[in-house]
Amino acid sequence: MYFFMLSHFVADVCMPCHCDGRKLAAYAEGLHKELEAHRSRKVGTGFEKRNLLPKDLSAARARTRADSTEVLRQARAIDNKFGLDFRQTTVPDLHRGHDIWLEVINLCRASFAIASIIAPYRQYRYDDPEARAPFKTVLGRAKRQLLKDVDRTVMYDAVLNTAIVWKHIWNKVSKE
Repeated sequence: MYFFMLSHFVADVCMPCHCDGRKLAAYAEGLHKELEAHRSRKVGTGFEKRNLLPKDLSAARARTRADSTEVLRQARAIDNKFGLDFRQTTVPDLHRGHDIWLEVINLCRASFAIASIIAPYRQYRYDDPEARAPFKTVLGRAKRQLLKDVDRTVMYDAVLNTAIVWKHIWNKVSKE
């Protein structure tokens, strides 16, 4: 569970609304909820717990290599929906002198920058608690390319940065 929680935390930092303090980024205000719903529709339900683990745990022990091959096939199909291809990607090391916490702070800053592209501060001011950035207005049909670019960037960052953190942990633990 701790491994899942750390992975989820790192991936969540890449969600622009999680790093934007404006009220318009709150889940109940629309943009956040609709952006997550949009991505959930693209990802589908294949990776939900109920679809990955059989109810009968003895059946889980009987799984074959084909199961993991199928999971990877599903993951690549989702990558394709977002225009991602990790097959030739080498996972870089964490920046020298950085710890995971500092890396996550930098990811927050990058996600905030993306939030400011989606809902520009000149139009949706930081000090305006009434400002709203409806999904249809900022990422709807007229902004289809922006939505595609944001999706690709956020998903790429979430996957790669989670891998960077795990590589760092693995290297640190394997040296001890």
